[in-house]
Amino acid sequence: MIKNQKGFILLLLVVVVVIVVTLISGLLYYSWQKGLIKTTSNTSSFSPTPTKTVDETVNWKTYEDKDFGIRLRYPNHWYYEEYEGTGTIDFFLVETPADHSFGDHKGTEIFSVSPQDDNRTLEEIENNYYKDAISVEVSGKPAIKTSFNLYIVKPRSNQLVHIMAGMLESEELTDQILSTFRFSD
Repeated sequence: MIKNQKGFILLLLVVVVVIVVTLISGLLYYSWQKGLIKTTSNTSSFSPTPTKTVDETVNWKTYEDKDFGIRLRYPNHWYYEEYEGTGTIDFFLVETPADHSFGDHKGTEIFSVSPQDDNRTLEEIENNYYKDAISVEVSGKPAIKTSFNLYIVKPRSNQLVHIMAGMLESEELTDQILSTFRFSD
């Protein structure tokens, strides 16, 4: 009889547990249907607060050559010298002597801009001189970039602008300066 009592008690316990679980489930469902229980979604509606992007170039000095229609910004710790009548501008670090390279690339300039009247296409220049060049844009104008950080921009059909950025400390600084270039039409 003890064996039957254990089986009966076990069966009774299972029935009681099933009834309790059913009652709790029913009560929860009823409460949820009546709006007494609110559910929340696992997906969050996170809206990041926009961060202000600081334009580091905003307080830089501005260079403008109206004859060639070029304007750009450059860091405050630089100065420039122009080659009279050519439009070529070399930039140097403040407190360094201005030693122009004149083609041998041994000068102290760290950045150079040289506009010139030239009807050749970028494709011609690339095929004849810079086979390693890649196509880029500078201020929305077609350009090529060579492996030694020479950018050649075609702002107008009759003009090329050579931008030598080979001596800059970082590619980030090069990109910042190039982002400030403006070419007037």
